[in-house]
Amino acid sequence: MWDIHCKQNFINYVNKYKIYDKNIHISEIGFIIQIETNYVCFMSKHPQEYNDINVLLNGIISVIHKFNIKNIISFSTAGSNSYKVGSVIQFYSAIIEDPSKYKLNINQVTSKYILEKTNIIVNDPITDTKGFKLVTQGQSASGQDEFVIYLISNKLNIPCITFTGISDNNNVNQYHDGGGNLAAKNAVEYFYTNFNF
Repeated sequence: MWDIHCKQNFINYVNKYKIYDKNIHISEIGFIIQIETNYVCFMSKHPQEYNDINVLLNGIISVIHKFNIKNIISFSTAGSNSYKVGSVIQFYSAIIEDPSKYKLNINQVTSKYILEKTNIIVNDPITDTKGFKLVTQGQSASGQDEFVIYLISNKLNIPCITFTGISDNNNVNQYHDGGGNLAAKNAVEYFYTNFNF
């Protein structure tokens, strides 16, 4: 998790339902806690803060190998003009608008290993826009996190799933008036309601 609202809502959920965790590791990419046999990483930097995304990819891959992780799950929020604010979407592909700014040579990535197709999966790709640009015509949603998960999943041949809470892209105050918080809260609660963690 990179999104501050996802981090806060995940911690709130764990505390509310007394799901006990323990501090186990601090890596270059973030802070990791263990909940039963699962590992949760709270990333210290957003993917957009990396000029060479391979630094982040290698850091995550190192953590995956260290803890013998079998699948990866992502929680994030994204702005959209197409989906209802507060809804949760499972994307499985992403367009990378500015790949050279990440030192990538591809502009789209599709997950080859979806952990589980839910009733919220969509065929439209999410669009990564470095610099937090607004959604433009023809885009369904604009986010910054999902493509990282798909790249790692494909490289390591391990299943992944992304839960993206939708925020209002037309509301410049979305993170002040609860749009981002509502999107993150719903993504975390959807996961805990529908999956055995």
